[in-house]
Amino acid sequence: MVVLAALAAAIVVVSQGARAGPSLVSNVFGSNMILQRDRPAPIWGWVAVDSTVDGATVHQVTVTLTGTPAVTAITNADGFWRAVLPAQPANAEGRSIQVHVVDGSVSDVLLTNVVFGEVLFCSGQSNMEFTVNSAVNATEEIAAANGFPDIRLFSGPEQNVDTLNFDGVFNVTHDELFYTRLNWSIATNQSVGCVDGSCKGWDYFSAACWFAVRDLYIELDRKVPVGGVSQNYGGTSIQYWMSQDALEASNAPVATQCCGQNGGPACLWNTQVYPYTIGPMQFSAVIFYQGEQNANCGGPTQTANATYSTMLQTMVGDWRVKFKQPLLAFGECLLAAWQSKDLTSFAELRLAQVNLTAYVPKTFLISAIDRGDPDSGAVHSPYKQDVGHRAALGVAAVALNVLTSKYLGPTYQTATATAGNTVQVTFDVSGLYGSPPVVNTSVTCPPRIAPTSCEGFAVLFSPSCTWKIANVMRGTTAESILLTVPNPPAGDTAVATRGYYANWPLVSVTNTIGIPATPWLELINAGAASTECSLKPMSVSILTPLVV
Repeated sequence: MVVLAALAAAIVVVSQGARAGPSLVSNVFGSNMILQRDRPAPIWGWVAVDSTVDGATVHQVTVTLTGTPAVTAITNADGFWRAVLPAQPANAEGRSIQVHVVDGSVSDVLLTNVVFGEVLFCSGQSNMEFTVNSAVNATEEIAAANGFPDIRLFSGPEQNVDTLNFDGVFNVTHDELFYTRLNWSIATNQSVGCVDGSCKGWDYFSAACWFAVRDLYIELDRKVPVGGVSQNYGGTSIQYWMSQDALEASNAPVATQCCGQNGGPACLWNTQVYPYTIGPMQFSAVIFYQGEQNANCGGPTQTANATYSTMLQTMVGDWRVKFKQPLLAFGECLLAAWQSKDLTSFAELRLAQVNLTAYVPKTFLISAIDRGDPDSGAVHSPYKQDVGHRAALGVAAVALNVLTSKYLGPTYQTATATAGNTVQVTFDVSGLYGSPPVVNTSVTCPPRIAPTSCEGFAVLFSPSCTWKIANVMRGTTAESILLTVPNPPAGDTAVATRGYYANWPLVSVTNTIGIPATPWLELINAGAASTECSLKPMSVSILTPLVV
């Protein structure tokens, strides 16, 4: 009994709350966490260099997962250790991980109630930060969270006052998070909706991330635990999320922020992403909702000359290198409709997002273009349920090869001018797109949205180089639509088409489950010079993916 009591006193059970560093176990881990199934799982941490026994300069650390042999690691000169647990199948039965320093210089750490399943890394700016308690039907959604005990959630620092308001400390990588806003937790009304009222602003939990992990759990027949890591920061340009390597490789322009944050390029990579890459932690997919700051919503538009395309593709390649997952699935949220300061900034940035999936394998789109807030036109729409659901479908299809997940709307394939004022557009509707396209001819611009912000489809005529709004109807084949311009310029020829090229797209063409067609801007004659009416089709914005 005395021995057992002494052993118990030497073990620290990790649960809620922040930890001072360096930590024996990195603070990206904790009790109630989920680790990625079917892959070796790195665990790491530090033994403080002044924690010596008999002058020892290195320490032996053992890591034991319940039901498996202990794994041994040796610290380096900085006290860092890393152990890799054997791959485990999906399992909702909580297990323990004990971390033990053999010489007894540091108390053991015990991580309890650890499960294995699918883990999503959710990141981006304010529309990913936007919390469940601000979403539509928040009360009902938060109450329902108690029914998902196999879902696990984690959220690091997010708010302005928490992270970037310290000059000079964010231009280098940090081994651990500054603290955890929500340590690893079982999904409940508290961890999802902060029902006790203790949260300040958008503390936790990300609505888009919650609906993604919840619906992925449902998509997997509630048989596989699912977890979400939320690392977000409002009003930040993509450059904040890129490593210094990626910034240099893409020749990134000046980064911006909207709301008095400090920091600068790479600062959020250094503080909110890098700590997960040390092992690295393994993920099923990344869900990234960012772009507003680079599209005249807080900062200047940075889409010309494939600038944003280059940065985004480079960032994806770099994250894959740093996470040591060459084909880490990466989902990009197509920006929601917004009544903005101009007519094209969001439209241009969405084309850059579409380009990612055209050139980089294992990437997918999560359409939010029909989920703007028609009552206000504000950039922060509360309609996050469909965003999360579409993210879940994309993860299931692209990361997990669930071939029944129709995650993407009809995608532009070709166009043919059939008459002086009519163009037939044919979509790729095979496989995971859903077929045939559904056309709703009654969609109109919401009353509170400026008509100049709204557009569904348009046709470009030459030589006058005039874009004309087109009416849409079903085409002559199941995979097509007809775009008809009522009053085309006399003597002109249709040379290009565009779809949903507007800050507020009028979504009238979807797949069979309501996911919008993918935005496009393309010449009718694909072999024509891209200088036709000075048009630069999206498909030639960037020719090859950039990888760091």
